Amino acid sequence: MKTIDQYVDLCRGTTLDQFCEQHPHPFLLLSAESLVNFIRPYDAAKTPTVDRLVIGGLGEGNGADSPKEGYKVVEVTPSDPSSTRVSLGFADSCDVRLDDPSISRLHAWLAWTSHGYYLEDNNSTAGTTLNGTILEPGHAVSVTPGDRIGLGTMDLVFMSAREFYPLVMLLFGI
Repeated sequence: MKTIDQYVDLCRGTTLDQFCEQHPHPFLLLSAESLVNFIRPYDAAKTPTVDRLVIGGLGEGNGADSPKEGYKVVEVTPSDPSSTRVSLGFADSCDVRLDDPSISRLHAWLAWTSHGYYLEDNNSTAGTTLNGTILEPGHAVSVTPGDRIGLGTMDLVFMSAREFYPLVMLLFGI
């Protein structure tokens, strides 16, 4: 996992379209404190926003309270470039390795088709949620940018490169 600030120079040196071309796969954002108070579903009374996300906690700070310091990012990229799905889990063989005791060896799958992205629980021990709804193992559900994915006790926000780029630009005043 990278920290969100590791994407500053990449965003600064490219346009949105260039960034999206260089990063065709989605991103998962994670915080040690979780993103509950940082990114939440769109509320017209709150600002600023990126797509349907509300960005909070933009004040200066350090550690987990500061988006510039505490937020981790995973680019969801398959090990095999021809693959249309990514494995999520703690096993070394997973495309996206998540080091957390609540994560199963092969916890879930994230797949994509011409119709969009899909999340499927792989009969994990601690379960998988999408926007707070527990997923039935083996049943794929549609995932869209801004959706909250719970894997065990990990709280992640799903974002495409098109949403991730302006988030980095906003957070770092670029």
